[in-house]
Amino acid sequence: MKLLKTHYIFIIFIFVAFIVRIFLAVLLLQPQFKENDDLARYRDWGKISYYHGVSDSYNLKHISFGINPNNQPPGTTYIDFAMYSAYETIFHTPPENQLKLYDIFLKFPSILADLIIGILIYFCVSKYTKKKYALLAMSLFIYNPVVIYNSTVWGQTDAINNLLLYCSILFLLSKKYFLTIFTFFLCLYIKISLLPLLPLILLLTLKETKYNYKKIFVFTITSIIALLLFTLPVSNSPLIWIINFLKQNSSGELQHIANYSFNFWSLIFNPDSFSLVPLSSSLVLGISLEVWAYLLFFLAFIPLFIYVIKNKTLSAIQIFGIYSITTFAMFLFLPRMHERYLYPVIPLLATYVGLKGKNYLEFLLVSLLNFIGLYIVWHPSNFLPTLITGIIVHSKVRLGMSVLIVALFILLYIQIVLGKNKLLPILSFKKFRKRQSSIKDV
Repeated sequence: MKLLKTHYIFIIFIFVAFIVRIFLAVLLLQPQFKENDDLARYRDWGKISYYHGVSDSYNLKHISFGINPNNQPPGTTYIDFAMYSAYETIFHTPPENQLKLYDIFLKFPSILADLIIGILIYFCVSKYTKKKYALLAMSLFIYNPVVIYNSTVWGQTDAINNLLLYCSILFLLSKKYFLTIFTFFLCLYIKISLLPLLPLILLLTLKETKYNYKKIFVFTITSIIALLLFTLPVSNSPLIWIINFLKQNSSGELQHIANYSFNFWSLIFNPDSFSLVPLSSSLVLGISLEVWAYLLFFLAFIPLFIYVIKNKTLSAIQIFGIYSITTFAMFLFLPRMHERYLYPVIPLLATYVGLKGKNYLEFLLVSLLNFIGLYIVWHPSNFLPTLITGIIVHSKVRLGMSVLIVALFILLYIQIVLGKNKLLPILSFKKFRKRQSSIKDV
């Protein structure tokens, strides 16, 4: 009976989360709400790929809603093509006649991905611990303002590639190693923002296969070949096309060391305006900031590498902890990070919190800071009072938020990688006193 009640609560939570998203998406159809440039891009990519083919979305020839050609891998374009096709099939009219309604179609894959991630979090956590922690972990994600704002309000596609990342981790835990690698490459085929995780994916899969390099090599090559086949509708020379695409788009559009994000670089460079943050090509001690950024990320990754190698086996808690802190380090240290690139931390850390039953405060603070960052960059209307908006955009307040986000990273890094008891002697002292008391009692 208790299990049945839990399943009812689970279904209700998912249903309410879906209704909240649909309500917001419909509400944003009202003319007083602003549109964002990214949705205009998705409109173009869907329309162009529908009428002229996917390859034409990568040039300016047929652009009508935005100003930029396609800068995402073909996976994103295939999704936009499917949404354009679905709209025309249902309404028997081009989406251009009702653009705001078409936007709901463009947002729907991300909304669905959000909910699926939430469902996967529930079943993952419930497999290793109590159902109540699974419900809590799922709720921390599906009702998270960052998640709702990103997918439903803004219409970004981060949920889709992060769903594939989450599936890759679950396949790793299930010892399905080909699917672990293949699903991660599919993730990159949607967006390449998670490419820095590739070494971690390969390292963990190697470890779990007892360092079977041949098997991992075959799995990797097979996954790449599959993506090349998927790219044939775009180009008859898919390998050359993908190489050129990576050369042109892997560094992103905005070239500042930090792009409207509260991270390590916004802590170091805290001007009155985000636009005054130096370029990633700027030199410091004769070395570009981009190189410094990769060096810092590499240094942060070394203890993680040692941690993985030294542990004979890794539990689900440890694996989600490693992924959480690695994606957090990506956001903090790598160059040209956007505010949205903290999104991968949210589902991973929610799972870690659910499995461990701790670190709720840290999770909530990370979510709050990320939401403020998202709001500062873009909002469809000024739903926050002008005074509040004025406060959060002040350079000193932004500096404080950057300090806090770095401090949260350090705290989680210590707890996940180094072990709280090893680094905080006061806890060991408490254990020592407890042991002494036990000796006296005896």
